[in-house]
Amino acid sequence: MALPKVMQHMTKEHGFITSERAYKRHIKEWGLDKKNKENEMRAIVRKHAERKANHKSSEFQVRGQKIEYSEMVRYFARKGFSIDDVVARRKTSATPEAVICFTPIQSPIATPPVFAIPGSIFATLRDYVNGSFDSGTWIKTDQMEDCYSIKEGKDHTFGFISYHVRLLSSCTGEAYILFNLHEHEEAKISQNLALAILRHLLPLELPQILQNVFTLIASLSDQPRIPWALIRTMAGFGELHLCQKHPLLTIAKAFCKLNESEFAELAEKCLRAMAEGFGNNLGPMHATSLRTYSVQATSDSLRELLQRCQAEIGIHDPRTLTVHLQLVSKLLDERQHQLVRLECHNLLSTVHMVQPPESILEFRAEGLYLLAQNHKMFSDLDLAVMTLREAIDVRIRARGPADAHVRSWIVMLRLWLMELGREEEVAEVRWWYYMLRNAPAELQPELALLYEDVTDTDA
Repeated sequence: MALPKVMQHMTKEHGFITSERAYKRHIKEWGLDKKNKENEMRAIVRKHAERKANHKSSEFQVRGQKIEYSEMVRYFARKGFSIDDVVARRKTSATPEAVICFTPIQSPIATPPVFAIPGSIFATLRDYVNGSFDSGTWIKTDQMEDCYSIKEGKDHTFGFISYHVRLLSSCTGEAYILFNLHEHEEAKISQNLALAILRHLLPLELPQILQNVFTLIASLSDQPRIPWALIRTMAGFGELHLCQKHPLLTIAKAFCKLNESEFAELAEKCLRAMAEGFGNNLGPMHATSLRTYSVQATSDSLRELLQRCQAEIGIHDPRTLTVHLQLVSKLLDERQHQLVRLECHNLLSTVHMVQPPESILEFRAEGLYLLAQNHKMFSDLDLAVMTLREAIDVRIRARGPADAHVRSWIVMLRLWLMELGREEEVAEVRWWYYMLRNAPAELQPELALLYEDVTDTDA
């Protein structure tokens, strides 16, 4: 808050009247003046250059606050100077008393940045989950339904929000496949649509949106441009709309400090923190708790959880099948071919009895998709193509032809057909994909506005 506003507030609320000069004197005496002074910044640059010439590392504090060297670079850049200009013009003078310089203590063993992320960040994330429930922002639901945010408003009634949460994952997966196909323009369209959806969802502070973003970052870290885009979108939204200590912004900044190779590990740590918070508030068998826990659990933990779900809530419960799908996905990551095939067949043999019945086709499509991936991984490409075609057909029956999962699976089908050299089928699938891509307003009216946003951004 600017000083004149502080003075006005103190006069109005507390009847305290004094001069601006007195305010400034006391602020300085109490060490509350946070504004960087040019003479202090120049002194830091000068001292840093002198110590660097003597091969010494340096850290600086101004009025007890640590000052990063990058802050000084930005400070003088705003004034039209480079650091070299400041060093060249330096004058010999005493270091201001507010500036403290010291040599940092070096650890004998370098700590990977992902382990240097303070545990308080994850505690803050758990507190965010707890606080959202305690304040009534997040609404607890029946055990079989995902909890939701009061900020969703009437959209929650029509399933609009849950649809777009799924669409975020599908469009991001589609972009991932297209980047791997080196079709960068099409990939950017899918990525931009995913980011438009994310910007649309972030203000609602949905319980599942952070879980979804962390899952995407962890699973797509080998294509770093996509996690980076998600992180920058989160950080940009946080800087504009949230306080500096908000967990979303804190986590986004933590990711920005890491190398791309460390994204997956931090994302999994965040998922564990959220799973703990959901479990404490909703119970371990709640749909939201199970989904959040299962995306980051090991295959052994998932197998134990699956057995518990089958015993406590039944083999045909959607929550049990969700855990079963995650187990198959984890086994696929571990390249356990025989176990994947066995578990896929076990899952597909139970989906016909799932309740509610409208979930049957979705679970069957997901199971077939994972089975197709397993066939592809172990070089049975013809069988993989046949199984993926069946998965796409079932998904269309469940969600319609414009479903984003359908589009991303069609892209994958085209990739596999190219590997088999089936050029006519590749052309047919390519036409199918572009027909769906280029007619969003007719096929899914609720997407029209988001597509317009993406088109405007690209233009």
